[in-house]
Amino acid sequence: MLVIDHVLGNAQADTELRAFSERAEAAGRLETLRLTPLDAQKGRFRTTTDQGTPVGLSLGRGTVLRDGDVLWLEPATERMLVVRMAPEEVLVVSVKHRGDPADLFRIGLQLGHVLGNQHWPVKVEGTAVYVPVTVDKHVMASVLKTYRLQGIEYRFEQASVGAIPRTVPEHRHHAHVPAD
Repeated sequence: MLVIDHVLGNAQADTELRAFSERAEAAGRLETLRLTPLDAQKGRFRTTTDQGTPVGLSLGRGTVLRDGDVLWLEPATERMLVVRMAPEEVLVVSVKHRGDPADLFRIGLQLGHVLGNQHWPVKVEGTAVYVPVTVDKHVMASVLKTYRLQGIEYRFEQASVGAIPRTVPEHRHHAHVPAD
C-alpha cells in the first residue's frame, strides 16, 4: 500500500510535473485517484487507484486536494499518482451586469445574502458562482425565483469545479474596542 502524507505539487500548475505526467501517461505509468469533492477534503482514508493500487492518505489537517495534485512519483520508473476530481452536479449562477460597479456590488451582496441564508457552500470563479447540489434542484431553483434577483442567470450542470468547502468555518469571537 502506498501511504501518502503530503502533496508533491500540482501537475497543472508546475511545468516540470506536467511534463513528467505526460511522459508517465504516454508510457502507461500514470495512475489516477478519482475523488469526489467531499473526499478531496478528507485528510485520512483508504482507497485504490484506477489501476488497483491500494492507497492510504494521511494528510495534514485542513489539506484539500485539487485536480492535478501529485501524490507520488517514482522518477526511475516514471510512475506517478495524480488526483482527478470526479464531476458533480452543481448550480451555476452567472452574474450579468451592465458594467456599473454599483450594480455589480448590489448583485453580489444580494446573491451572497440569499446563498448564505441557505448555508449553501460556494466557489466563485470570475463572475460565476458554483453551488453543489445538496438539496433537490427544484428547491434550489425555487429559492432563487423567490428572491427575484435581477442581474443573474442560473443553470444546473455536471462539472468538475474542484473542492468546494463543505464545512462551516470556525466562528472566532472578537471584541469591540471603543474608539478614542
